[in-house]
Amino acid sequence: MFRVSDIRTGLFAFYALAGIILLVSAPAAYAVQPYFINCGSGSITYGGTVYNSNSPSTGQAGVVVYLQTQFNFQPAASGSTTTGSNGGWSITLNSPCPVNGNFYWQSTANGPLLKTVTGLGTSSSTTVTVWSQQQVIPLLFQYANNGQAQVQVAITGTLDVSVNAHFDVGIQTGFLGVNAGAKVGVDESVSSQNSAWGTVPFEAGLSTGVTYKIQDTSGKVIIYAQKYTVNLMSTYSISEYDTISDALSRGATQVTVAPNTGVGHSDTWTGVVSVDANVGVSSFGVTLGLEAGVSNTNSQSASYQISNTSTNYECFVVFYQGPDVHIWLYKSTQC
Repeated sequence: MFRVSDIRTGLFAFYALAGIILLVSAPAAYAVQPYFINCGSGSITYGGTVYNSNSPSTGQAGVVVYLQTQFNFQPAASGSTTTGSNGGWSITLNSPCPVNGNFYWQSTANGPLLKTVTGLGTSSSTTVTVWSQQQVIPLLFQYANNGQAQVQVAITGTLDVSVNAHFDVGIQTGFLGVNAGAKVGVDESVSSQNSAWGTVPFEAGLSTGVTYKIQDTSGKVIIYAQKYTVNLMSTYSISEYDTISDALSRGATQVTVAPNTGVGHSDTWTGVVSVDANVGVSSFGVTLGLEAGVSNTNSQSASYQISNTSTNYECFVVFYQGPDVHIWLYKSTQC
């Protein structure tokens, strides 16, 4: 007499016969095959407009639209394109199946994912979390705090000023790459610039720059300046933020100028020059740090000239912060 115990949902069955237990392999369970819906043949064109959060009625250029056939539909197809200046886009797929759409900033591989749309229609309107603003992008700063002092900056060849990006950890930054300062950001290139000078504090920079604030689907943000190449900088008056006492405490030089004479000095930089940490590009509530990067074949110089037209000796305080020069009249005697 025997009893059979069959575990039908497992891999084995146990048989008991005359006190002997036999382990017999049962047929393997069948793998569950996905169920596909065949959409037939033919092609279909999808299109639409991408708008930005900055101005919901303004089309956004630079958004990469990637379409892909939904899971469980055949034949599968995919395609991508980048929105034009008016935010418009169009993609034709060789499959009539329903699709999902992913919207990336600048690159599918290296750009932040801005939005995902399931079941995208053939004609759509999509708003992404992109803000932009036009603004002056200051690149160089000089501080002649007395009318007797003149500060001049000059460029030989091309000056690349690195503007660092500000970003949350985890957001995709590969679309920007690294700048001349080896940090995430861009280089603003200025070429054929003879010089910029002033007898009051001034900044020299790009008059019509653009900065962006991008937010991905997880809420992470990156803020950066758009890359430009220009052949002339514009100058703007600014205010001195430092003080004589602070400059002296950090190693500023005291320069004596005799009556009815003048003195001058010039310094030249190559390689990557660290710019004063107190200045930068202010955008969307943060400051984007600057670094002046120049190659060995190009150079940047900053020079000053101080004239004393009085009958007394005068003492000036001169403080260099990288290529930025601060000059004050300290006292009307020798230093």
